[in-house]
Amino acid sequence: MRELKVVATMNNVEYPMKELKSKLPPTSGVKDLFSRDLLPTTLILWFVWIVVAFYYYGVIVAMVETNKLEYEGLRCASGEIFDWGQYNTTSEKNFTAIGNFTDENITMINTTHSCDLPSSGYLNIFLAFVGEIPGLIITVLLVDRIGRKRTLMALLLVCGLLSFLMWMCLISALETTVLMIIRALIEGAFMVLYLYTPEVYPTTIRAIGLGSAVSAARIGAMVAPYIGISVMRIPGIGPWISYGVLGTSCILASISACCLPIETAGRPLQDALPPAIMETLSSGMIVDGIINKGDHELENLESEDSGLSTDVSVSLSQST
Repeated sequence: MRELKVVATMNNVEYPMKELKSKLPPTSGVKDLFSRDLLPTTLILWFVWIVVAFYYYGVIVAMVETNKLEYEGLRCASGEIFDWGQYNTTSEKNFTAIGNFTDENITMINTTHSCDLPSSGYLNIFLAFVGEIPGLIITVLLVDRIGRKRTLMALLLVCGLLSFLMWMCLISALETTVLMIIRALIEGAFMVLYLYTPEVYPTTIRAIGLGSAVSAARIGAMVAPYIGISVMRIPGIGPWISYGVLGTSCILASISACCLPIETAGRPLQDALPPAIMETLSSGMIVDGIINKGDHELENLESEDSGLSTDVSVSLSQST
């Protein structure tokens, strides 16, 4: 507005608009994520983000706790592959009886809850972490071939199904392999979300959409240690509950991803909000000053500008 006044003064014309106002609302905000066109996408994405973060961090702590329980003899003590991961609550290696040693009053306490893992346990955990690298490669190969949605659905579904294998007492090599695959799949799902979320939102709310989704994911990350550690230590049913909750949540997230209304693979990035929202906004894009002055004022301004240009050209020709 200040620049327009300067231009008018330099051209010796009267500034035609005393006040320049726009009815355009403030810049887009969080409320636009909940518009009629974007509400389903926002809610589904938040849920999937929460579950993926919950599973990612939950399986990390559950993996470590599983190795500790097996080393302590509290899980899979029989060594059989299909004993369904039950606790060995009578292991003399890890429990000490205290009290008066009568049949009516014997208290059992765990004396090795904080034991260190053997070197093989650390190696298994390291190998499971290395599994994230091929997960990234697989994701890169799939996202443009079968699309973001299908890739996300497949990764989460397989990841959830493999979680139920951890109910069983697998041999060390097989258990490590399953955990490697799980880590690869969930890491891939994370990468798809980081790719899909900015693509699905228009430029005006892209940063807000991604930021809000990542913030929602922190909810799942905060709950994960409780499921992976505290629940895992429940005698008899801990592993069942932990891996059952992790696997079920992952399958539900896969189903939710199927309901996402937009596939962004090959779709140009949207620079504006959906048409329904833009129609509402455009109805307010009216400059009051121009309406108040009328079109004839603008015509006068144009004629004065043309006259000024003519005078300048005449004076230049005379001087030459």
